[in-house]
Amino acid sequence: MGTYVLWDSICIIQVMKDQKKQFVFVFVIIIIAIFFSLGKISYALNPLVRYIRLQQYISEVRHDNTIDPEQFWEFRDFYTSSTSNFNPDNLAVGKPFLSFQTSRVTSYDYLLKDIPKLAYPKDSKLVDNILTSNDELVYIQDNILHIRFIKSQSEMQKANGYFAYFGTDLKPYIDYYWYNDTTIRL
Repeated sequence: MGTYVLWDSICIIQVMKDQKKQFVFVFVIIIIAIFFSLGKISYALNPLVRYIRLQQYISEVRHDNTIDPEQFWEFRDFYTSSTSNFNPDNLAVGKPFLSFQTSRVTSYDYLLKDIPKLAYPKDSKLVDNILTSNDELVYIQDNILHIRFIKSQSEMQKANGYFAYFGTDLKPYIDYYWYNDTTIRL
């Protein structure tokens, strides 16, 4: 009888160890799944998520036949993980006051007094013309998505709240236009 009790005790201990291993395994899988599903992390680490989001954004632009400033800002900030570099000294001098650069995305924001003319490069062999208007241009060339647009200050305010988080007042530049030039390596 003592042998059976000892054997049963060993079996119970082994089952408890197996359950503990299973619990740890399931816990680690859940943590990994959460990690890969979080906003910027999922885009940075998962090329499939990045590709799907890119296709969604292009579809939104085609469907709306315009660039929504909020959608653009969100797409750019989440497509690849980075921080923006703000230079308030460039606000009124035609240089980028905000830059966003990663291995996949290069984006510059300007405040311009005069509206630039948006045009395709002269040697352009477009793969896909997504949007063309006087103040918005979205196209794919040489495996690069080009996004260029001009918006009013009020539309820029919708997208970024007048840079309240940078502590900068843009009201002195109310007659200026927001110009963005973004390239995304596909």
